[in-house]
Amino acid sequence: MYPLSNHDRSGWTQWHWELRELLNSEWDPLGVADPSGVDDEYDSYVNGIVVLMKSPEKKLQSELIAYLTYVEAEWMGLGPSDSRPGRLQGVVMKVVALGAPP
Repeated sequence: MYPLSNHDRSGWTQWHWELRELLNSEWDPLGVADPSGVDDEYDSYVNGIVVLMKSPEKKLQSELIAYLTYVEAEWMGLGPSDSRPGRLQGVVMKVVALGAPP
């Protein structure tokens, strides 16, 4: 990977902070995000989202839902949930609205 220029770095930083805020305020499956507390709990999932943001637009939402479902069920150990896809739809729409990272 090539080093980011200062311009790219500031764009990436802004995008990352916006995604972090969205994951904490809208997703937060563990219920740990708090304006005065934990703000990096979900940072380890950002790279997966970045990779998926390069997906064709047609598949992007379904792939993001599948990824976040897997993260919750398997990595976080929250198990299956029938309500998860519907709840994640709103989160994913906001992630997509952020656009691809710079």
